[in-house]
Amino acid sequence: MSNTIFSKIVLGEIPCDKVFEDDDHLAFLDIRPLSEGHTLVIPKKGYVDIFDMPSDEFGEFMEFVRFVALGVKKAVKCEGVNVGINNGAASGQEVMHLHVHVIPRNSGDGFKAWTRPENTADLEAVAENIAKHL
Repeated sequence: MSNTIFSKIVLGEIPCDKVFEDDDHLAFLDIRPLSEGHTLVIPKKGYVDIFDMPSDEFGEFMEFVRFVALGVKKAVKCEGVNVGINNGAASGQEVMHLHVHVIPRNSGDGFKAWTRPENTADLEAVAENIAKHL
């Protein structure tokens, strides 16, 4: 297991406000929530990011995320949720243990996830380059 704050939460060394868990996954409230009900969902194994998690476990993990997101949406009566994963420090990942943010959202809540600069890329060339690598 990794030696992160999340692995310490899994081991019970650090408390959390647990939302739900099963044998392989844990959901708990974020200590710096962007909105009421902001929940983190993690695999109990200390995978760093989606590229580190084996493919055969990823689908089950995302089903658990979906299950939790549905519960959060019902509990806080929000209009929608953002489901986000940061992979690597450059993307904003602060804890190097795979985690998904489930962030309740309502119209006019003021939260903006992205700013979008003017697109100057040759989209066709970019798409072709990505396709070559798949």
